[in-house]
Amino acid sequence: MTKAALTPEFRISFCNLFQPKANMNGRLQFDVEMMFAKPVTAASMAELKLAHDGAIKPAWIHGNEEYRKFGSIFVDGDKKKQASRKGNLLLKAWSSSEYPPKLVMPNPRIIATNRDIYPGCFARAILTPFHYEHKNEAGHIVSRGVAFGLHTVQKTRDGDPLTNV
Repeated sequence: MTKAALTPEFRISFCNLFQPKANMNGRLQFDVEMMFAKPVTAASMAELKLAHDGAIKPAWIHGNEEYRKFGSIFVDGDKKKQASRKGNLLLKAWSSSEYPPKLVMPNPRIIATNRDIYPGCFARAILTPFHYEHKNEAGHIVSRGVAFGLHTVQKTRDGDPLTNV
């Protein structure tokens, strides 16, 4: 069974948490882009890395087979055009429209609204890693990876709204 992980605090960049939207494959999903301020320490990401490795190793490690490393699931925000992403590592997580994420305020008994959670505020999330494989029409694996499913987003504090995301 895959272990869920609690993220360190991050700043929300793009978020689609209240209404599902179609992804590139036309499937409806909820999603969030998390911005972790650099430098990101190994200690702060230890729980995510442990969950990541727990999801990937049983599925892929056979002898010396290569697998996608933990750091490769992050995108360097310095390589993005938007100024708000600079100085951050970016990580996306999503859930299907059938399983909307739980959205809560600092007091977990209070349900968050779209006025509470917005690009620029700070949050933590509970993520569940899963491995995937994409095969071509001949059935050959063309890519493998680990992604994070979005379970819960808890706002931790307000931040300056991002307008140039």
